[in-house]
Amino acid sequence: MMTSMVKMSLLSLKIAVTSLLLFTSINAMAVSCIDVFPTVLSSPYNDGIATLHDSVALSKTTNGKLDIGVVQYGDNPKYCEGKTCKDSGHRTQSLTGLDIFKLSPLPEDQIPNNPDISSPLTGGSYETINVGWQQSVRFQSDDEVIYIETLNATGSESSVTFDNGVYWIGEFNFGSNMKVVINGKVTLIINKSMMTNSSIFFNVDGVPNDLLLIGYSDITFGSDVQFNGLIYSKENVVLNSPGNLNAAINGKLITVGSQVTVTYDPDSIESANFNGFCGDASTLSAPRLEYRFDECRYTGNNGDVIDQIGSFNGNSNGIPTPVNDAIINKSLDLSADNTSDWIAVPRGAVDGLNNFSVSVWFKTSVNKSQQEIFHALGKNTSDDELEIFLKNKKTVYIKVRDDSEELDSDIELTDNRWHHLVLTRADEDVCLFIDGVKQDCDDDDVGDGQLSVPFANAIVIGQEQDSFGGDFSKSQNFEGQLDEFKIFDVKLTDTQISSIYQHELAGNNFDGSTRQPDFCSAPEPELEYRFDEASWSGNSGEVDDNSRHELNGHAVGDTTTITAGQICRAGTFDGTGDYINVNRINSYLSSSASLSFWIKSDQYGNNTAWYAPGIMGVEEVGGGDDIFWGYLDASGHIKIQKGNGSSARSNTKISSNSWHHVVLTRDSSTGVVQVFVDGKLEDSANSETGDVSTAFSSIGRIEHSFSSSNFMGELDELLVYNSVISASDVFSIYTNQLNGDNYDGSPRNCPTMSIHHYEIEHDGQGLTCEAETITIKACTNAACSTLSSEEVTLNVTATGSRDSVTDSISFTGTGTANIRYTFPESTLLLLSKQGTNSTVCSDGRSTNCNLVFANAGFRFISGNRTTLPNQTSGTVFGDTLQIQAVKDTNGVCTGLFSGKRNVNLSQENVNPGGTKGLNFSINDQNIAKHPSITSTRLNFGANSIAEIPTPIYHDAGKIRLHANYKVGEGDYSGVTLFGSSNPFWVSPAERQIRRH
Repeated sequence: MMTSMVKMSLLSLKIAVTSLLLFTSINAMAVSCIDVFPTVLSSPYNDGIATLHDSVALSKTTNGKLDIGVVQYGDNPKYCEGKTCKDSGHRTQSLTGLDIFKLSPLPEDQIPNNPDISSPLTGGSYETINVGWQQSVRFQSDDEVIYIETLNATGSESSVTFDNGVYWIGEFNFGSNMKVVINGKVTLIINKSMMTNSSIFFNVDGVPNDLLLIGYSDITFGSDVQFNGLIYSKENVVLNSPGNLNAAINGKLITVGSQVTVTYDPDSIESANFNGFCGDASTLSAPRLEYRFDECRYTGNNGDVIDQIGSFNGNSNGIPTPVNDAIINKSLDLSADNTSDWIAVPRGAVDGLNNFSVSVWFKTSVNKSQQEIFHALGKNTSDDELEIFLKNKKTVYIKVRDDSEELDSDIELTDNRWHHLVLTRADEDVCLFIDGVKQDCDDDDVGDGQLSVPFANAIVIGQEQDSFGGDFSKSQNFEGQLDEFKIFDVKLTDTQISSIYQHELAGNNFDGSTRQPDFCSAPEPELEYRFDEASWSGNSGEVDDNSRHELNGHAVGDTTTITAGQICRAGTFDGTGDYINVNRINSYLSSSASLSFWIKSDQYGNNTAWYAPGIMGVEEVGGGDDIFWGYLDASGHIKIQKGNGSSARSNTKISSNSWHHVVLTRDSSTGVVQVFVDGKLEDSANSETGDVSTAFSSIGRIEHSFSSSNFMGELDELLVYNSVISASDVFSIYTNQLNGDNYDGSPRNCPTMSIHHYEIEHDGQGLTCEAETITIKACTNAACSTLSSEEVTLNVTATGSRDSVTDSISFTGTGTANIRYTFPESTLLLLSKQGTNSTVCSDGRSTNCNLVFANAGFRFISGNRTTLPNQTSGTVFGDTLQIQAVKDTNGVCTGLFSGKRNVNLSQENVNPGGTKGLNFSINDQNIAKHPSITSTRLNFGANSIAEIPTPIYHDAGKIRLHANYKVGEGDYSGVTLFGSSNPFWVSPAERQIRRH
């Protein structure tokens, strides 16, 4: 019997272990599992030692290197895959959380000694378990941690099976010829063990990634051990000879006896279950530096190249605006063949690096002997601490601490396609990866030790420097584009590199997280007309200028707004006297200026500017002091022209009756005019120079033109700038507005239209035994053809002489209320809100706000629903159509009768109304149009439900079904039951189109 103190300690463990496992499952661990088991033998301790006896066989080393000190025991050198085993100088990471785990004792609610082991032992806590000669025991964790204070499997030829889960064992004692079977992903955490007997078989039928064995004290295997798994000891591991292990081993002191073979498969790390003691092998820590090159523009100001990590912002020098041809968002444009474009990188990005990885995307069509990507100088200009460049078509040159290596790629690098490049360095070893695949590695060929960059202006991207920050050569500059440049202060694994490639190729961040589009803010316009007003009627100031100038206008003619704009609403013009008048608008367009707008039109114009319809401008009759902003030529292209000069013409045909974004620019000093369509420059020309003094004030026409019509079509989002905006700004405006946002990328909230009235729809009758569904619509016009986009919260109330029941609902456009009224009487339906006009009620037949509740009635059923879905004309309903006669039994709808009954049925035309049209048939018999009736024989069975056989509506439209029946017996004798379905649509089976 345990003492109360021990029990209390055990309870503490249960809490601590549960907390630990919960913590590690929720929080991604900083330690990567591959960093714990990087080589077949490894250690996290600086004084860790592996003692290797004769005839040892170790696999999966890198050039014979182990991440642990190596002692050769005996006369013959020990070989690791053909090379002498040696210490790499690296040390591993440790599993996390083990110290907390070790200090936690066992839980309180233990099962006492020697439980029955004839059946599997499930989750819980056990004090002592004994397994005798040829006996077996099986543990099933059932997703719970199993705690065992002592497990004695000392009888020879015994076996212990662990199913998928985590097992904490205080003491585990093994007998000879003992077998441990692993069934699933198992973690065994052992405080003390005795495994020195010979011939222990550990997971011999499984794979290494199924077992993680963690020991707090020494783990010692006797001779002839066979083991498949991963071993981690906070102390020592001893493998007595002989033995055969498929394993990776991490410990302080590791002794490998003679004739012991340890085979390691690094892939087993990636599929093993470490239960949060370390992270996934593909888990990436943050890079030391990350340049995305997504800036809107480079100004040359200090720190204008943003490091996402935040420590090493760079400085641009002669760099143009980032381009949209990129792996993600934008890329760095170094395509100019000159020595004036580069990025200066702070020295701290490289200074102090030891093992590292550089990751970058590049695109170039240039094939030359040196294209410099990155260059970091050390203590002087002859000291190349880190240099990376492309050489010819398939070679990457890397120099580390003045020792260089050329790595070859099987992939052509200068084919004008995007390629992902990663270079890794560990000690003197470097590897090249292209597009996620390892291409070449060289060992002991570059300088080792920490990199030293003592001077501030010693690192550049894009140029090779023969002096600090200068003395560049065109023969060595990079000519192309770069994107997603990163430096990691670790050697990335093959899996991590492949993950980065796949993630970024898909447009995500290097770690797989979502990269949000970077929409650059265009400059603020002088004037901004959104055309989002509900309508125009010619009132002064009704056309809103959303800029700071508030240069509002008013409609002339019958121009107004429509709902189907590029963003929210748009202005529509019919070409016959329609336009918008804005006094003094010409003052913003008379000199250098830009005009941005969305256009939708099928209009054709004239090739002569003063005979053509256009967006804005003026014709000076008999003179040349005029301007033609956006006139349409005879083939439907759009142009800009000053005076009698040349015009710039779009390649895109605008008169396609689809939305296009157009930007027109004019530089008054040079006369250069440009046309952009859908974000791209399509033409430029040298028109006339100088300002325009002839006044104009119209949007939607060119004043004093000889054209027979004004502009005809729709316009939206018209912006006026008093300067020539850049191509990048044009693209930003286009991209932002294409996504439904404002020109600067801020969200656009479309103005809500006022609610003209509310409509209440119901079927006229409810039952006291169930809630009645009532539909509420918020209409923006009298016909209720458009519903409001405003979210509405209101109360729906049914008021009778005996009660009043309310349901509070929130909805946009259409909502439903459920009214449970328990008295058989007529009620009045009311809403707590009203539109600008009175509420309209409809029971499907008339304008009626009265809803009658009854204790008994009919309800129509489709499948298992009381709401009939839409159907197809001329075909039998998709689900079985039924009718049920119900009564109120203590507030529950129950069946009213059974047997065959003659029920009066009818079909009502809801939309279109009236009594004409094709018939509704049941079992090939036509049913009368409402309010007429057809007596139909129905057979009511269990729960008073009758099937309505083969229902078909032979026409199309919105209809509903009605039923009534006068009860002749029972408590409801003499009562007429009524019931109506919900209105539902029946669509045509097919549509035939004939060409005349």
